[in-house]
Amino acid sequence: MMFMLVMVHGSIKEYNRMDCCNKEQAKQIADRLMKKAGGDLNDLDVSIQEDSLSFMIKYSLRDTMSLGGGGYFRVSKEDCRVMEEALYQ
Repeated sequence: MMFMLVMVHGSIKEYNRMDCCNKEQAKQIADRLMKKAGGDLNDLDVSIQEDSLSFMIKYSLRDTMSLGGGGYFRVSKEDCRVMEEALYQ
C-alpha cells in the first residue's frame, strides 16, 4: 500500500514539472509531423503566429507552380499538444 502511494505521488510530481511549450518546441513538433506526412521542408515556407493559448504553424509551397501541398498545425502553449492538424494537397 505504501509503495502505491509513492508511485502516485511521483507521477503527480512529474506532471507538475512539465514546462510550458515555446515557439521552437512547437515548430519542432510541426516539422516532425510534416516530414512524417511526406513533406520536404526545403520546398516549404513556414510562418508561425500565436495567440494566448497556442502557436499556429503554417507550411506553404515556395514554388506555387509545383505539385504538392502544405500543412497547418496548431500546438498548445500549455503542454505542446497538437490541437489541430491539416495537410493540403
